[in-house]
Amino acid sequence: GVIRTRQGRNIFFHAGDLEGVKFQDLACGESVTFELIEDSVSGPRAAFIRPSAARAGRGRVPDGTTV
Repeated sequence: GVIRTRQGRNIFFHAGDLEGVKFQDLACGESVTFELIEDSVSGPRAAFIRPSAARAGRGRVPDGTTV
């Protein structure tokens, strides 16, 4: 998948890097947190991707980094 940052940068991720959620359970526009890995060979990618804390009680956070 692809995460779009607040700055408009697209960051690739593997579904296997998701933590606490399955790929099919994420909604487009949902806020997530992740660790950015700058790989000089394959380019930037996200790891340790988790839904934001707001997901548990309030749903989406419109100003967050999104999937």
